[in-house]
Amino acid sequence: MTRRRIIIILLLLAASLMCWLASKWWLLTRRGPTDLASLQQSGNAIAALAETILPRTDTPGAKDVHVEKFIIDMVIYCMSDTEQYTFIKGLERVQQHSLNWFNRSIPVCSDDECVKLMRWLEQQDSSLIDIPLLNKVRRKLFGRTFFQLLKSLTVEGYCTSEIGATQGLAFDAIPGNYTPCLTINKGQKAWATT
Repeated sequence: MTRRRIIIILLLLAASLMCWLASKWWLLTRRGPTDLASLQQSGNAIAALAETILPRTDTPGAKDVHVEKFIIDMVIYCMSDTEQYTFIKGLERVQQHSLNWFNRSIPVCSDDECVKLMRWLEQQDSSLIDIPLLNKVRRKLFGRTFFQLLKSLTVEGYCTSEIGATQGLAFDAIPGNYTPCLTINKGQKAWATT
């Protein structure tokens, strides 16, 4: 074989590999239209999952702050199509899993059952890939997982609400000068304004 023929064969192999990878990526990311109307009806399920993440103790919980409204608005108006699809399909998967395990939907599950569901979600999320570089690539191509989205939206909705910022966190309406290092006493709440 001549050198020219080997180069042509290698270029053809590389081009066919790129086409195969592009088709695989297209098949994995191809999605139908996202049904955002079903998300509005799932408010009670989202509220129950959010309450499992931030339960009511001596401070208000996620249900008291109505985090589910914040989560639904963020998913509908602020997320990309990929993350919308991930959130809706993840919520459907959790609801189906709840029906299979407990024979009831998420809003009527007990606290222990919701904790089991969240642990199952966390296990599904942590067992994806243990290599950080591959996790970055997966996050770039497919976005965050349902569990990551649910956790971050719950905490963000709680901390930015009036009740969460004033009763759940230490709130100072008129902050003073900037102090970079503060000592926190035992049992003190985190600061809402720093």
